[in-house]
Amino acid sequence: FAYVDLPYIDEYMYADNKRNLYTRFYSNMNYSQFEKEKFQDELKGTYGQMRWFWKEDKTFNVGAKSLYIGRFVHSLEYAHKPGILVFKMGDAFINQAIDFQGSNEILKKAVLGIADDKGNIGQIWNKGNLKINKNDLLAIENFSKEEKGNGLVATGVRINNSVVFAYRDGSSGLVAFTIVPYSEILQEVKGVILVLLGIYFVVALVGVILSIYISKRVTEPITKVALEMEDFNGSSFKKLPVLNTNTEVDQIGESYNKMLDTITDLLERIKNREKDLRISEINTLMSQINPHFLYNTLDTIYMLARINNEPTTMKMISELSRYLRLTLSKGARIVTLEEEIENVKGYMEIIQIRNENLFTYEVNCKAPMDTPILKLILQPIVENCIKYGFSEIYTGGIINIDITKEVDIIKIIITNNGKTIEKEQCEKINHYMEISMEDLRECIHKQKNGYGLINVVSRLRLTYGDKVSLKYSQLEPQGTKIEILIYGEAINNEK
Repeated sequence: FAYVDLPYIDEYMYADNKRNLYTRFYSNMNYSQFEKEKFQDELKGTYGQMRWFWKEDKTFNVGAKSLYIGRFVHSLEYAHKPGILVFKMGDAFINQAIDFQGSNEILKKAVLGIADDKGNIGQIWNKGNLKINKNDLLAIENFSKEEKGNGLVATGVRINNSVVFAYRDGSSGLVAFTIVPYSEILQEVKGVILVLLGIYFVVALVGVILSIYISKRVTEPITKVALEMEDFNGSSFKKLPVLNTNTEVDQIGESYNKMLDTITDLLERIKNREKDLRISEINTLMSQINPHFLYNTLDTIYMLARINNEPTTMKMISELSRYLRLTLSKGARIVTLEEEIENVKGYMEIIQIRNENLFTYEVNCKAPMDTPILKLILQPIVENCIKYGFSEIYTGGIINIDITKEVDIIKIIITNNGKTIEKEQCEKINHYMEISMEDLRECIHKQKNGYGLINVVSRLRLTYGDKVSLKYSQLEPQGTKIEILIYGEAINNEK
């Protein structure tokens, strides 16, 4: 020990099992004084281990707590009572053990301290003269005794009006702790709040500026569109100028302009329809001019044929007169099913007189005869059957017309055993039910032959809308089938 010269050790003591005490050469301490300090009690239960502890220094008359390091010293060869080795550490050691570099600001806002594993608080640094409650220190003592382990043993633990952070060194058992009063935390929080409020104010200001800018950029075009729509009176179709806002408002403007184009196109179509309707009404009125003159003329010819005893001529004139009366029907557009059947029968009787033995016909009607139906839909179809279906035969043709009513559906089926309609022509006719009325009207103007069928399709669609269907199909081994369906709602509307 005479050569021990450590800067961090203030005193050293060694007591052997023969009551001999060895200290620094200038020390006047004897074994009795050493024994009174009860270092044995501090080291109890630490066989072969070194212990760090805080103890009030009465040995060297300092009168303050000092940090001691002690352990029992055993002989490896003999089982004797161990000796005791104790070092008293100086303040330089503690200051070196705890690095205060760069922590001056921290020391002004917090209290730092060290406690041993029995809860004895040895040293406290409170350079900021912060108010520390005695209960806080008592809680630290209890905490140091109860908590075990190595490393951080307390992180932000609230004790009374303070927050504690603690670190335990596993080799020495010492606990370094930091006490931060809530008042200091609140001071820091106030600064953070002020910064956050400043950020919030800046964000709010930027938000208001952006809102005004976006509102002006978006609402002005919308207001412009709204005013244009309010000023629209149905006579002026002035389009909106291109807005160029790069937003959904541009799409609204484009949709509005497209709507104006559509309305203009629809008005043009309506004008054309009204024009066609007026022409049709004029033609209808023209066809009604003095029809009795035609009937009286036919009656005169009939009487002449009767005087000359010409039964074939009489029959043909009679059937023609009946056909014309049913066709004109005093200008009515809707007739009964009975009248429509009589009309087509009269037509076929006339054709049979002109083409003897060319065909026979049969009409089977299982629907009520007073059922209202559009006029002249059977005759043009039968005419096509005779004209195109029987174009390559001279005898043996058959035309069947079957009419039934099933659950408010009028079903009309016309078949012939003549030449089978070509597939391409069949698809073309069926397509008439799908195209627009404008395109159908164009087909009537362009068609050189067969416009009677297109006329039937047009009148069916104009009368019944989507409640009617007309379909052509091929029959095996030959022949053609035409099916017309009129749904109950359309029938009831006609009534």
